[in-house]
Amino acid sequence: LTLLLALGFLFSTGSLLAQTPPANDDVCNAISLMVDGTTGNYSNVGATDQPGEDGTISPPTGDGLGNGAWFENSITNSVWFTFTAANTEIATITVTSTGANPIGDLVFELFSGSCGSLTPLRCQDFQTSNPESFTFNAVMGTRYFVRVYSFVTNRGSFEIEYASSSDECAG
Repeated sequence: LTLLLALGFLFSTGSLLAQTPPANDDVCNAISLMVDGTTGNYSNVGATDQPGEDGTISPPTGDGLGNGAWFENSITNSVWFTFTAANTEIATITVTSTGANPIGDLVFELFSGSCGSLTPLRCQDFQTSNPESFTFNAVMGTRYFVRVYSFVTNRGSFEIEYASSSDECAG
């Protein structure tokens, strides 16, 4: 009986069900996004809360420049991507909840800077549309970071794409 109670406790607390965090769980391990319009498939399953994701990044006042709200105090499952703008151009980031286990209540944010010093630029919270995207003015040579997470604790799969006005196949 003691063994059964111990096993029940372990399973109910998730101790035996722990998952390995994805490689891009931390901002300093952000995965490079292709800047040619190529879509990548990713997941935030196993992602964890990181230092700075608890309200210490200090988002700008307001609602992310008119697109969604900044949810700094409830992030527990983010994954990170990075890219450096090859040109000064109009760029679009699109995130789509996909697959057999799609991420729910998806949010994504754009930052500039370095992994230890981020400046928040934009935020997009999926309300009812999927895919969701925003357009911004990318500046040549600027390093950007994109954080994708689910509001509350939802985890699942998604696609992310960076496309720009200089992509040959952009339409």
